[in-house]
Amino acid sequence: MKKIKIVATIGPKTSSVNFIKKLGNAGVDIFRLNGSHNTLNWHLDTIKRIKKCFVNKPILFDVPGRKVRTKNINSDIKIVKNKIYNISNFADDINITNQIFFNLIKKNQIIYADDGTLFVIPFDTFPGILSEKIINYAHRFKESYWLDKTKYVFETDNTNIGLHIRRGDISKEGNSNRWLELNDYLKLMDTLRDKKYPNPVKFHIFSEGAVDTFKELEGSDVVFHLDGSDIETFRMLSSIDILVTGLSTFSILAAYLSDGQIYFNKLMNFTRWDNIDNFTNVDYI
Repeated sequence: MKKIKIVATIGPKTSSVNFIKKLGNAGVDIFRLNGSHNTLNWHLDTIKRIKKCFVNKPILFDVPGRKVRTKNINSDIKIVKNKIYNISNFADDINITNQIFFNLIKKNQIIYADDGTLFVIPFDTFPGILSEKIINYAHRFKESYWLDKTKYVFETDNTNIGLHIRRGDISKEGNSNRWLELNDYLKLMDTLRDKKYPNPVKFHIFSEGAVDTFKELEGSDVVFHLDGSDIETFRMLSSIDILVTGLSTFSILAAYLSDGQIYFNKLMNFTRWDNIDNFTNVDYI
C-alpha cells in the first residue's frame, strides 16, 4: 500500500496538457491549484485539462480570501508597533496590488498580514485610498490657495450652486451606476430654484464635452465650466456656496473641504464612501 502521496501545484508554466501528463506519469497523486493566483477562468480551463489527462486523479483547489500584496518596494520595511504607515497609490507610500482593497476596508477593521503574524488597524480611510495623505494635501491646498476670501472666484451677489456632472471618462453603457440623464439634473435644478435663497441663484455646471451636449440645462441663470483644468475646477468646487456632487472622488473630496452646503444626489449610491457621514452641512436632494 502506497503511504506517500505526491501533491503537485500547477502554475502557468506547468498547466499544458503535455506537462500535466509528465507529472501524472512521474507519480503525482494529487494536482493542486492555488486560487489566490490567476483568474477563475484560468483555473477552470486547467481543471478541464487535468481531467482530460487523468480522470481518476483528485484535484485540490485552495480557496483563499482576497490576497493583497505589496509592490514596488525598493527596500525592506521594518514594521514597528503603533507606528503609522500609509498604504496608497502614492509613489512614496506602501503600494499594493489589489485595488479592490481600498473600496472594502473600513476604519478600525483589523487587517491580518504575513499569514496572520501581523495585524493592522486603519485609523482613517478616504475614498479609494487607505491614507490620510490625500486629505492632508487637500487641506494644505485649501489653506494656501483659496481660503483667502479676496480670491473668491464667484460673484458674491449671487447664490452660486455647482453641479458636478460626471462625463468624459464614463459612459451610460459602461458606468450606469454613475450616470444620470440630463433630465434628472434639470429636475434637481428646478428643485433648487424653488428653495428660498437670499440672493438670485446662479448655476455652475462642471463637466466635460461640448456645450451642445448640455442644451437641456441651458438658461439665463446657468454658466458652463467645461473641460477646465483639474486645479481650477477643484478650486471652484471647493469654494462654491452650494455643491451638488457627482459620484466621484474628485467632487467628494471637494465637498470634504467645502465650507458651503453640500448635497448628495439621492439617485446615486454613495455607500462606497464610508466616511461621508462625518462631513458637515450635508443633505440629500
